[in-house]
Amino acid sequence: MTVGAAPAGGLFGAFTPFDERAADQFFGRADEVSLLDRLLAGEARLVVFTGPSGVGKTSLLRAGLAPAMARRGVATLILGSYQDLERELVRESSRLGIAPPVPGQDPGDYLGSVAREAKGGLVLVFDHLEDALAPDGTFVGPDLAALAAQVMEEGGAMPRVILCVEDLAFARLEPLRTALRARTGTRASTALPRLTEAQVAEILERSAVQSGTPFEKGLAAAVAADLCRDGPCRAIDIQIVARAIADLRLGSLRRYRRSGGAAVLPSVWLDRVAVDCGGPVARRAMIAATRGAVDAGDLAARGRNGRDLGAEALAALRARGLLVVTPRGRREAYGLAHPALREVVLAATLPDRARVALARRTLARRRAAGERLRLRELLAVQRSLGGAGALAADD
Repeated sequence: MTVGAAPAGGLFGAFTPFDERAADQFFGRADEVSLLDRLLAGEARLVVFTGPSGVGKTSLLRAGLAPAMARRGVATLILGSYQDLERELVRESSRLGIAPPVPGQDPGDYLGSVAREAKGGLVLVFDHLEDALAPDGTFVGPDLAALAAQVMEEGGAMPRVILCVEDLAFARLEPLRTALRARTGTRASTALPRLTEAQVAEILERSAVQSGTPFEKGLAAAVAADLCRDGPCRAIDIQIVARAIADLRLGSLRRYRRSGGAAVLPSVWLDRVAVDCGGPVARRAMIAATRGAVDAGDLAARGRNGRDLGAEALAALRARGLLVVTPRGRREAYGLAHPALREVVLAATLPDRARVALARRTLARRRAAGERLRLRELLAVQRSLGGAGALAADD
């Protein structure tokens, strides 16, 4: 099987959320978009939107809700990162085609002016709140309760606020909801469900036709049945299997079934991607990314000719859509394109992590016994551990 280059976006592309530019590729969630639209058109000024990681919340907000709001003349401003709020506001203002904040301008003042000037109304979305709230509900970064309250106060009756959070972090919202209670009046909440077998089949069929990806008749139904064998599945589950089918050229029913199906394809595909992106170094890079940002220095992998094998592997994995650039001081670091990829990478690299654990136990036992390792044994341990400790003690 041959692994091809990653398409730019859509179901068969990178593992980043759909946005307005991919709205014509966003299928299977019409009812959920309509429900959220109705809630915002009603009396509720605050809507809590939750669901499991990877179910498609951000894609629905950006590729489903925002275009629906725009058709009604309502602006939707979505905040998804809170480390540098000014930069996030500049990015969103560019997307909406409005004036950006003045350098140094208070975010609350800026959003208040946006709310006042939005003729058709404003929907302010706080996405990925699990990243902004500590387990006790306090804010890791800016005070979002004060920010939302200021927007609602200065914008009058027009602004609507959506609080989007993973279901496992739902309890963290309580302090924020309590702080906004006096200003929101009527509130509503809804959870984005997993996708049914019928929805999965529709998404696969329409995406394949829209993108021109070879998909034999009946294949979408077979994949949907596999993915939903134990119940409805997440959007990220569909995308991983769809990428595997496209990259490994499994567009016929016969090839798909011979591959082992949806249960094994994620690991098979990741194995092939790792081989193409640098072999063992790429595998170590993927494992390291499951714990946070990683850069070439963390991998410390150099070729005999001086090539930085770690940097090459990270760049190749980014090109395949598995990693994205994430800030880490002045250096360029990489993280997983989606948090839900962590469990897939860990499952696919279980043998690697088992070898590392065995090498560590052997080394500790020999050192405790006061035994000296021969050069050949030291080289074997170095190969197992990856040389730079890229696989940390929690492997």
